[in-house]
Amino acid sequence: MTIDDQDRCLLNGETAMFLKTNGGTQGRRRLGTVGWTWIVAFIVGLLVIIGASYRYHSYESELIADRQSAILESIAGLKVAQITNWRKERIQDVVRYVNNPDFIANLKQWMKDPADAALEKSLRKMNIVERDSEGFSDVTLTDLDGRIILTTGHDDMVVAPEQKIAIREVLSSGRALMSDPYLTNSERILIDVLAPVTDSEGKPFAVVLMSSDAKSSLFEI
Repeated sequence: MTIDDQDRCLLNGETAMFLKTNGGTQGRRRLGTVGWTWIVAFIVGLLVIIGASYRYHSYESELIADRQSAILESIAGLKVAQITNWRKERIQDVVRYVNNPDFIANLKQWMKDPADAALEKSLRKMNIVERDSEGFSDVTLTDLDGRIILTTGHDDMVVAPEQKIAIREVLSSGRALMSDPYLTNSERILIDVLAPVTDSEGKPFAVVLMSSDAKSSLFEI
């Protein structure tokens, strides 16, 4: 082999080695670029999915919140209507009772003669029947000064300050009304409906108070 042949072989070997080395590097570079492109695309896609899921979850949460709000509003409206009807019915009960001719006659006669045991017994029975039939806790009669003259409750019952205020309002207006809730000495929360008892001339001579236990009649509505 001549010197020229040796030089050509050596040149060809170096060229082959350069092409092999350079081509491999470019291949790795191409593979690295493609790999990072897929990674970036995956991350972007993942972020898009997370964002869409969050928006969907927010929409669902808002929709549920709106539905719950509508349900609560409906319940509140129903409760208000029930309490309004209950108040109306209670006032109608006391108005009907104070306009009962037998009750008016017996009460007026007994107040003139409190020693008449038969009249007192008759009035007490009428009050008890009214209390039990209409679901009241107590039925109490007072004079115009707010003193208890007859009650279906305990004989040592006293008129609460809230009841005295309601009695004055009833006598001032001449109309039946419902009192504010008040706490008794026995720790009961009561609400009264009150109405004046009037004679044939329309003059009041007594007041009827019909008490309802707020826990058993109002809070359970």
